[in-house]
Amino acid sequence: MTAVAVTVVSGWLQQGGTSLVSAIFSGDDALRPKIHVAPREYDATCTTWLLHQGATSVAGELKKALRNTSASSNADGHRRAEIFDRVRRATGSDLPTGSLVEVTIQNPSDKAIVLTRLEISVKKRTEPVPNALMHVGTGCGEGLQERLFSIDLDAGNPKLSPQIDASGKRTPDFPYKVSSDDPEVFKLNGYSEKMVEWTATLHWVADGKEGKTEIDNGGRPFLSYSDTASRYSFDTDDDTLRP
Repeated sequence: MTAVAVTVVSGWLQQGGTSLVSAIFSGDDALRPKIHVAPREYDATCTTWLLHQGATSVAGELKKALRNTSASSNADGHRRAEIFDRVRRATGSDLPTGSLVEVTIQNPSDKAIVLTRLEISVKKRTEPVPNALMHVGTGCGEGLQERLFSIDLDAGNPKLSPQIDASGKRTPDFPYKVSSDDPEVFKLNGYSEKMVEWTATLHWVADGKEGKTEIDNGGRPFLSYSDTASRYSFDTDDDTLRP
């Protein structure tokens, strides 16, 4: 299934750092919502890398760098995560930056802002390249629990669809209201059976005036792709590459 899941909790894209947002608003800038975009806390040893070198070469670099560390040692856990991140960057491997994006929306004024809808825009869609994908990890936990929406990224006009969350409750649909002491945080979880580049546009109303803000990865689209298309797996239990 191809989808984007949206959760509202509280909380900044997977390469780290701050993403920029652009806004269009016909009114006082002081009324425009403050929007902060960031990645989830990234687990360097539980994701799928998009490789730009051969899997054997990348796995060899990982294995060499991880020598003298233990996957079962709590003391080595943080060190291993830093090593994985360093090797990923050194080998030019990319992360699925659209897999979990946190968008914090705050109100800078004492007047309520109504968030009317969130639109998903697919910028590019291509077939996955299995021999360029390497899953890194042994088991990954599930995190999204509330305010859950699904979006078919392969559809011609992707739309949000409210889903049942882990507690058995159906997520309320838009609109949402943001006040000065009551922010919203959306988690956008995008995945696809294909390679998909996408952005989101948040529409809102402040003091009777409409505005919109584009949400992206520092001026670039988010990237989503399927874990199931991976041809290789680097098992972090024994640091071994497997087909």
